[in-house]
Amino acid sequence: MSNLRILAAFLRRDWMVTRSYRLGYALGLADTALSLTLYFGIGRLVDRAGLAASPTLDRGYFSFVVVGMLLISLGTPIMTTFSAQLRSEQTGGSLEVMFATPASPAVLIAGFATYTVLQAVLSALLLVGLAATLFGLRLDVGPWSGVAAAVALAGTLGLFTAAGIVVAGLTVVFKRMDQLLVLIGAAVGVFCGVYYPVDVLPEPLRLVARALPFTWGFEAWRAALLGNEVLLDRLIPLVAVVAVALPLALRFFGLALDRARRDGSLAQY
Repeated sequence: MSNLRILAAFLRRDWMVTRSYRLGYALGLADTALSLTLYFGIGRLVDRAGLAASPTLDRGYFSFVVVGMLLISLGTPIMTTFSAQLRSEQTGGSLEVMFATPASPAVLIAGFATYTVLQAVLSALLLVGLAATLFGLRLDVGPWSGVAAAVALAGTLGLFTAAGIVVAGLTVVFKRMDQLLVLIGAAVGVFCGVYYPVDVLPEPLRLVARALPFTWGFEAWRAALLGNEVLLDRLIPLVAVVAVALPLALRFFGLALDRARRDGSLAQY
């Protein structure tokens, strides 16, 4: 079976499971609308208070936070899906059989995320559509900044993917790693400029934030979409880190899988 057919099989399976829970889509839409309303109100307060004088907030707080939400709404599901799918396969008794097939672990890992990626993209488009239609979100993107935004998007999602694969490897060995995913997601939200500029953090935390590759991705992404800027000093190191992190993450997952096979714990949960 070709790799594309394997990915298509994962996609069909996950779609058949998800479509049984149609109410979840309506609730997700309502949650998105309420979140946008909340941040729009906060943005009105921030802008009126004159806090938007910071260069990173010159397009208003609402635009700032929506662009951050857009990227994290794409990245977080990708990061969490690997571990969640592994746990589902473990508890369903199919994990050991799946990894006994000729398909490579990298293809199976990609299959775990195929449906989640498509769903995250649709949710992100919905977020942008609601923000533009209901609250007047406007982006400022040119040809080069559009390329920069695409690179920042790919790089940041690559970081989320690498983190998710590492946690999936830990899940194979230690079984329950949900809290680690929560911790990583919270750290990205707090330190990497999703909801506020990192400049507002105390000096020691600001130094930590500036050293995190996620921060580089969010800053380059936001500068490209809101300021029509290309931040090469963020994009180049971001791409370099991702080029190293993804192969290392896949290697780590392979080692974790081999260990679980050796000690007979692959199907345990």
